Amino acid sequence: MIPNKFLDEYKMPDPTCLYKWGWSTIFLKNGTTSSCHRTVNDRIDHTNFDTFHNTPLKLKTRQDMLDGKWPGNGCQYCKKIEDAGGISDRVDINSRSSHDLIPKELLENPKAINITPTMVEVYFSNLCNMSCIYCGPSLSSTWEHEARKFNLVPVEKLDKLLLSDEKYKLILEKFWQWLAVNATNITKYNILGGEPFFQPELITNINFFETHPCPKLRLTIFSNLKVNHEKFKKILTQLNSLVTKGHLRSVEITCSLDAWGPQQEYVRTGLDLVQWEQNFDALVKDFPKINVQVHGTMCSLTIKTIPALVEKIRAVNMFRQDPSTKPVYLTYNMVFNPDHMSPEIFPPGFFDADFDNINAVITDENDRKMMRGYQASINAGAYNPVLINNLKKYLNELDARRGTSWKPLFPWLDRDYD
Repeated sequence: MIPNKFLDEYKMPDPTCLYKWGWSTIFLKNGTTSSCHRTVNDRIDHTNFDTFHNTPLKLKTRQDMLDGKWPGNGCQYCKKIEDAGGISDRVDINSRSSHDLIPKELLENPKAINITPTMVEVYFSNLCNMSCIYCGPSLSSTWEHEARKFNLVPVEKLDKLLLSDEKYKLILEKFWQWLAVNATNITKYNILGGEPFFQPELITNINFFETHPCPKLRLTIFSNLKVNHEKFKKILTQLNSLVTKGHLRSVEITCSLDAWGPQQEYVRTGLDLVQWEQNFDALVKDFPKINVQVHGTMCSLTIKTIPALVEKIRAVNMFRQDPSTKPVYLTYNMVFNPDHMSPEIFPPGFFDADFDNINAVITDENDRKMMRGYQASINAGAYNPVLINNLKKYLNELDARRGTSWKPLFPWLDRDYD
């Protein structure tokens, strides 16, 4: 049984989640915010930006949890995993919560719901050099270009989904103003994209911390590692310097990858695994002070080739034997949109042999337990042959537009589902 430190220490009722109190994700180009990746987004703009952590929906969600109720609006993702016996995001953050993640208002009043965030995650723009098949225009400019070229989404809907350049500049300015005042309250700060190493805002962030030291802050940058090798090393050197000078507590690069092999290059369209491995090797070997994590999205098309990625990371950790250097961790989240990408639409037990293969190469028992939780959650899903056939139709449409071919890579999918 995993201890629920947050609930125990602060006398909070189930199903309270620290993410709902401490965490805010901000999608600046979309003009939205949420309390985690699973929940419904609220609209924000430059006129009400300062309320992004205390929107009406976020306040209601916190009060519902204090009243002992699951609030819905996406929180059922964790409930489903917990009901299946797995380790949800909620259980994970509550079990390892430390005092530096607790909003200062809770220290005085455990029932406070209008609070200051300690964990801020920012998607600056959708500028990205890849078009992963489970992604879309809101998070990838490459996807946006494809959507406009082939009229996949009505133009007026795309224009509504993404802020104009003028409005983006206004909300971006408000963000920098907010950060200048509140940066020292944040202990965890994530930068995502698009692709951060492809965006000018990453350099702006580095320059910000040069002039605004935040020695308690842990910075994490999520990257697909599709970036010029010399540019990548230059930016890593700047980030390493921020830690050395004490301007940041730590820096972590979370490398986005789900599995290994040509199947992965298909799923993450535009990925070059040779380039990924070159940058990854430089990161783990030449910058030992920078923490490294590999984070994947688990979908039906990646499960079967996860073992090869596990083996590769295990080999890296055998190289990183310095006691002062943290090992490389592999973590996952489950794809939940679009619904035809979810492995839960296949018959119960469909992926059991694949999870056996994954757990056979995993050495940490906690990681095995997490994988078994995902397996149980997948097996608790409802077999849906209509969605499976929708998946195949979707892949056929991608192939027609992109000049790719899914059938040789996923022969197990190329059959009738009744």
